[in-house]
Amino acid sequence: MHLILISPPDFRPEEIRWLEAFFNAGLTRFHIRKPEAEHSVLYSYMNRLPAKISSASVLHYYFDKKTNETWNLQGGHDSSKQRKEKAGTPVHIELREQLNAISTSVHHPDELSKTMHYKYVFCSPVFPSISKPGHHPKSDWDINKIKHKTSCIALGGIRSSNIEQAFRKGFEGIALLGSIWNKPSLEEALDEFIKCKRECDRLS
Repeated sequence: MHLILISPPDFRPEEIRWLEAFFNAGLTRFHIRKPEAEHSVLYSYMNRLPAKISSASVLHYYFDKKTNETWNLQGGHDSSKQRKEKAGTPVHIELREQLNAISTSVHHPDELSKTMHYKYVFCSPVFPSISKPGHHPKSDWDINKIKHKTSCIALGGIRSSNIEQAFRKGFEGIALLGSIWNKPSLEEALDEFIKCKRECDRLS
């Protein structure tokens, strides 16, 4: 199974140090999601990322050709709102065709039919959210019952103890957020990351 880590929405003093530890432990895909960030602050953060991290990253909200070329990104991510606003426009089609990985998000299985042009799609929440208390699944997310071509990534409430459940639902990968960034120390976060990585490797 694929394993993806999503950034915390805020900027944290030790974030890059934690990221380096996760990459050293086997992380290969990182999503930069800072929805409230000003461009200048976000770009300053990205300038501080080691090349091995930025070149393995997918950017949310502020992605375009310039950001892709400046930081050698893997691609950009469209939120469900952005997907609905931009779908079919010439610029969107061009970006989608030129880049290795453009992903999007859905919050109900019915939306999957509109994601065929993406490399993979985040489906959330699959389990009760860790980072957003009270955010619960609106579907059982049994991907095995859905006709689709896009690779589905489970997001929401993912931790080492339920990765196999996501796998049995038909997901090809998982995305981590709260189970990692809500940990009080790097040691605890790294321990959980390694457990998740082992589970993904076991189920691959």
